[in-house]
Amino acid sequence: MSLRFWSTDDVQPRLRKEYWIDAIGHSLARSEIDIPDAVDFQAKLLSGNFGPLRMSRTVVNVGRTVRRTRHNIAVDSRDCYHLVTSNHGAWSVHTERGPVGQQGDDAVLLSSGREYAIQLQDESDLILIGLPVSWVEGWICQADDHVGQRIDASSGWARVLCAFIKQMFLDFQHSIPQDASALTNELGALAGRALNPPSEVSLSRASARSSARSSELAEKILSCIRDRHRETNITAAEIAADLGMSIRSLHRHLATLGISMSQSLMQTRIESAKYMLMSRAFRNLSVAEIGHRCGYNDASHFVKQFRRSTAMTPGRFRKGTLSEC
Repeated sequence: MSLRFWSTDDVQPRLRKEYWIDAIGHSLARSEIDIPDAVDFQAKLLSGNFGPLRMSRTVVNVGRTVRRTRHNIAVDSRDCYHLVTSNHGAWSVHTERGPVGQQGDDAVLLSSGREYAIQLQDESDLILIGLPVSWVEGWICQADDHVGQRIDASSGWARVLCAFIKQMFLDFQHSIPQDASALTNELGALAGRALNPPSEVSLSRASARSSARSSELAEKILSCIRDRHRETNITAAEIAADLGMSIRSLHRHLATLGISMSQSLMQTRIESAKYMLMSRAFRNLSVAEIGHRCGYNDASHFVKQFRRSTAMTPGRFRKGTLSEC
């Protein structure tokens, strides 16, 4: 995975604004950028591909307006959607539907084929994910109907989606390419759930039997994950194929238990590693070998995931537990 980084720190102060407008206005989605005069304008961009998606983060210390105009659309051949969210501060989006106020953690779906304007009043920190049309069509029903609508981060599946985008970007920044497939599939499942929720009529007609059936299938998925968690490159597609269901169905059923595929796989692997680290039967195995036997083909990735889950390294965990035996 190749990451690219731009910063106005590398440019003379008097040239920074023009550099940013020229570089950024063409690198993400061709657009017009209006930036007020600022004594000390500073901006940074981190961008790169993550599986089929293009992920970017822009941090700017002043307010600005980003416009996607008819002219931009005419000269830009890229056809995709953009999922945009903010890390802080109120902002607004203007589309043909009209203006929509956004809170700091909200998101919005935009289309490269339609005009829009994003207004940011103050310092901003935006995450933008470029979504290929074919990818969107596989996860979101009638995506165009949702363009320009606020994805409210304060409730329901939209809250889960907005939080997941930020966590996904952290993994992207840490360059964990082996997670790309699982994470992009989960993003699709959550986006579909947030933008195409079951209607109230559907919910009122849903029977306890169908709910129980979904929970039963979710348990089968978890069982299959436990059986295959030691395979280093296991994917949601392979688990789904084992159970004769689609990837979308897999994510939908897991959602009934409030868990995702990558969460379940990580938890299973970490629990398996903890068991081996605590057992004297495996004390002659190195930490790297235990990580490999639990599905990690990269020792540093294993240590990072283990520390994230337990707040300590595998070596420290092993030392503490074996000394207590």
